[in-house]
Amino acid sequence: MSNKLKINLNIIHGKNSLNELNISLKNLRFHNPILICDKIFKKNKYIKKNTSFIRKKKFIDFKTEPSYEKLDIEINKIRKNKKIDCFVGIGGGSTLDFTKGLAVLYNNKGPSIKYMGFPKLKKKPIPVIAIPTTVSTGSEIIYNAVFTHKKNKKKLGINSVLNYPILSILDPKLISIAPNKIIYQSAIASLMRSIETFTSPDSTSLTKIFSLNAFEILCKALLKYNKQNFFEECQLGCMLSMISLSNSSSGPCGVINYYLSVNFNISQPLSYNFTAFEFFKNNIQRGYNVYGDLLNNFKKYSKLNKKKKRMVFLNMLKKILRKNLN
Repeated sequence: MSNKLKINLNIIHGKNSLNELNISLKNLRFHNPILICDKIFKKNKYIKKNTSFIRKKKFIDFKTEPSYEKLDIEINKIRKNKKIDCFVGIGGGSTLDFTKGLAVLYNNKGPSIKYMGFPKLKKKPIPVIAIPTTVSTGSEIIYNAVFTHKKNKKKLGINSVLNYPILSILDPKLISIAPNKIIYQSAIASLMRSIETFTSPDSTSLTKIFSLNAFEILCKALLKYNKQNFFEECQLGCMLSMISLSNSSSGPCGVINYYLSVNFNISQPLSYNFTAFEFFKNNIQRGYNVYGDLLNNFKKYSKLNKKKKRMVFLNMLKKILRKNLN
């Protein structure tokens, strides 16, 4: 069977890369953008400076994960602006997912629940520029957008291949302004995702390359905190693990995390930190050795057998959890 890998990326990455937003919009010939930004960044000077030229702005409070109900409320307000040609989303995964949902609904009428799942859209969504402020969801490089239907306690999303962000700006300075606990929880969630995608039955030799490198980058970043490039490494590791996920599949923890977030309002990154670890530990106790292969990029452990490698792997995760979640 042949391996397939789909990547649809247009990325600006590096220190102060948000400064390039204005020129990027001009190069892409967008004249009437609207900013969708997490309300917690409304007074942030760096964001304010680099979005001052955008006349239309919506600052939305994301105390809980985005819902279809909230989408309907906001899109009815935004549709009153008749000439929007681009959505610019700045925030965490909830903000970027919400922005992508709005982009679909702006051109496609009807309630948001009508587009739950993988809808066939009559019209293309408005283009989206995604600018993340966290490092776990990878929403900035995929077309998926996750939403919860509060009334029915269902969580799925609005997912269309027409809704890949037209541009992603990965500015490590934006990650640095987030609360520390969010950064660490998100980075560890990306690490756990790299492990699950590596061992997924749907993984291929191509997707494993991304998982393996994501695991190495994130482990080293979380074990040896280096303020100079920590945020960039977390962004890169998150992106690589999400490329692997979007071309393979997640593990059982995804189902549990969805349940916990919908029913108990526990954030997915925090839930993932612990549910995944317990699954990995249980699998190792049952004799599963493949986790040891994730250490193949670590010369220090290259000569160990698989049984020893798997224990080094587990101890490494324990150390990361203790170091970054205290």
